[in-house]
Amino acid sequence: MVLSFVAGREYLVGVYYKKDPQITAFATVALASPQNTEPYITLERTYGSDSRADLNFTQKKNGTELDVSYRVGLTRITLDEVELTDDAKKLGLTLADAGDGYVISGKVPLDNRTKAGTYVIGVQSKTMPNIIRKTANLTISTANSFVLMDVKGGSVGWNEKSDIGGRSDYLNNPIDDSVNFDATSNTIYAPVTTFGYHLKKEFIGTGKKVLTVNDATSATDQYTNNLWLTISEKPTDFNAPITLTKFEQTKGQEQEWFLEPIKIKNQLFQMFLS
Repeated sequence: MVLSFVAGREYLVGVYYKKDPQITAFATVALASPQNTEPYITLERTYGSDSRADLNFTQKKNGTELDVSYRVGLTRITLDEVELTDDAKKLGLTLADAGDGYVISGKVPLDNRTKAGTYVIGVQSKTMPNIIRKTANLTISTANSFVLMDVKGGSVGWNEKSDIGGRSDYLNNPIDDSVNFDATSNTIYAPVTTFGYHLKKEFIGTGKKVLTVNDATSATDQYTNNLWLTISEKPTDFNAPITLTKFEQTKGQEQEWFLEPIKIKNQLFQMFLS
């Protein structure tokens, strides 16, 4: 059998299983014409503060909008003979004549309205989209989520000893009041009660070797059980601190939790539960 192919056209070539024709394997192939005679498309990214020599771009969701734009060049093919890729259409981008060329543009919401993933953005021929096309990857990633913070292993300070023997500059601060979360075993170690007393002043004043809650007065410093949450993100990537809008306890004995944002050094996104 002799097959004749026409240059510039696409052909679907493959096989199928005779006993079950639904089982197939096909590929699109085409016969190219000599160079410098076929239409082609160029693409230039015109947004982003990084090197625009790389057509591909990655942006993390931060609650704002990404102003997307690409310059498009069409040679031996007209505007009405091309179309945007499916992903560009999904993101609501448009292709228009800018007078001195063509432009793909649009605003992409960097929030839950846009699904995280890699989008293929570009222009392709309406009749031969697999052969005549030019595209770039736009990757939208989701910001990291809050996780429990192992404050004992951190560098912000931790009171490992009792109030009696602990360093005074480690006492009576939110970190000192934190419960111990072991990140390796994913286990929280906390007192049974939700609050207690710092009895260092009472120890110094009374000289007692053993103190109990009965030694506390209305002037005794109190502490709470603080369980810290943190998020691994660069504050400069966001216009405002990331906040939790909802917190639920899904298992175990019901507890009342209070969310309170707190700033330690340059960490803007730490929070603790008490």
